[in-house]
Amino acid sequence: MVQQGHHLVLDAGDARVAGPGHRRRLELPEEPVTVLGDVERLHQVLTNRLDNARRHTPAGSTVVVRVGTRVREGRWVELSVSDDGPGISEELLPEIFERFVRADEGRSRASGGSGLGLAIVRAVALAHGGSVEVESKPGHTVFRVLLPRGEDSYPPG
Repeated sequence: MVQQGHHLVLDAGDARVAGPGHRRRLELPEEPVTVLGDVERLHQVLTNRLDNARRHTPAGSTVVVRVGTRVREGRWVELSVSDDGPGISEELLPEIFERFVRADEGRSRASGGSGLGLAIVRAVALAHGGSVEVESKPGHTVFRVLLPRGEDSYPPG
């Protein structure tokens, strides 16, 4: 992802954050989609999701970054990061966006993973008038960040 003026442009370099041992796919629409917002914070959302995919999936996993619009709800831009890794436990899913929640309890703050990343992702999405959601089962996890399209509502209010 690169910043051009006030624009955020996704590129294949961002997908490489997922790790050298991972397969990566970038799926972008033919036509550009526009989200008004804070470029740095939106970039933080994407890099967090890619970093988590790298950390929590084994080498050889496929990580897919997809941008599109919701078909039935055309005013939303959807940014998703999915992987075919082991998934997130059902017990952890309801609290995954809370502060200090870590999927790998064995990881210390010194080795990475403070448990703030997904809370920040949710806060950024909400600050832009959007939302975040997750689906996970073994072999398929997807995080979707939904943001208002174009001039719809940034900043909210």
